[in-house]
Amino acid sequence: MAMLLGLRMGFVVGVALLGPLLPPVTQAQAQAQIGPAAAPMHGAQAVDMTVLEAHLAAQNWSAADAETRRILDPWIHPGGNIVTTPLATNLPPEVLQTLDRLWVEASDGRFGFGVQQQIWAEELARSPMDSRAATQAFGQRVGWTRPAGMADPTLIAGEWLTEMELTHSLAAPRGHLPWVGVSWADISRLLSVQSCGSCTIDAMFVQGERFYQYLPLFYEWVDTALEQGPERGCRLKAANHVLVGDAIQPNSSIGGEGALVVHSLEVVDSIPRVGMAAEELGWVAPLAF
Repeated sequence: MAMLLGLRMGFVVGVALLGPLLPPVTQAQAQAQIGPAAAPMHGAQAVDMTVLEAHLAAQNWSAADAETRRILDPWIHPGGNIVTTPLATNLPPEVLQTLDRLWVEASDGRFGFGVQQQIWAEELARSPMDSRAATQAFGQRVGWTRPAGMADPTLIAGEWLTEMELTHSLAAPRGHLPWVGVSWADISRLLSVQSCGSCTIDAMFVQGERFYQYLPLFYEWVDTALEQGPERGCRLKAANHVLVGDAIQPNSSIGGEGALVVHSLEVVDSIPRVGMAAEELGWVAPLAF
C-alpha cells in the first residue's frame, strides 16, 4: 500500500509538469465523463465524418486522430468504461472501411488501419505463438513504444507512449496514426476520482497492459472488416495504365496520373510479379493493403 501511495504521489508531481490536473470528481461523475454516453450508432451512414474529413484535408493529424477515437469510442467503450478490454468486434465493418479509406487517401498511404494491420500481420507471422511479443514489436515499428532512455513524464505510462507524446506529422513512422490508445484527458479523469484506491493501478492498465490485450483483437477484426469492403487490396498509382484481371492494360481514359485498386487477394499475394511490372511502368510501390 505504501508503494502504491508513493507511486500515486509521484504521478501527481509528473502530471503537474504537463498541466493542471482536472478538479476532483466522484467515481460516478468520472464514469459519466469518460467517453460518449449515447448508445452506439449502427452503420457508417449514422456516423458524421465531415469533421474528420476537414481535419484530414488540412493535415491536422492531431485533431483527426482525436476525432477518429471520438467516432469509435461508443462501440469499443460502451457506457464510457475505459478500464475493461475494448470491444473491438462491436465496430461496424463499414465504419472501419470508411475511416481507413479517409486516412489512407489523406496520408498518401502512410496512415490508416489497413496499413497498421499489414504491419501487425508481419509481426504476428514472426511470433505466431506469442502475441505479446508481436504486440511489442508492432508498437516499436509504428512508433507507439518508448525508445530506450526516453523518460516517462507521467510516471505511469511505462513502455507505451501517451497521446501527448505521439508524432502528429507525416514524419512519423508508417502506421503511426490513427492511434488506438486512450486519451490523456480520460486517464486524468480516472486518476482524479476521490477515494479510489485502485485508480492508479487502473490508469497503469489502460496505458500499458490494455495494448497487449486489445491490439491482437482489434487487428484481427480490422482484417475481417476490410476483407468485406469494396476497396480491399493493394492501392497503386499508375500512369495511363490499369489492371484488368491479372493483366496490365493501357487506359486512355486516365489523364496523367491515375489511381488503381487491386481487389483480388490472389493478386496481392503475387506482389513480386505485379511489383516488377509496376516498376517497369514507373509506378510507385504499393501504398497499402
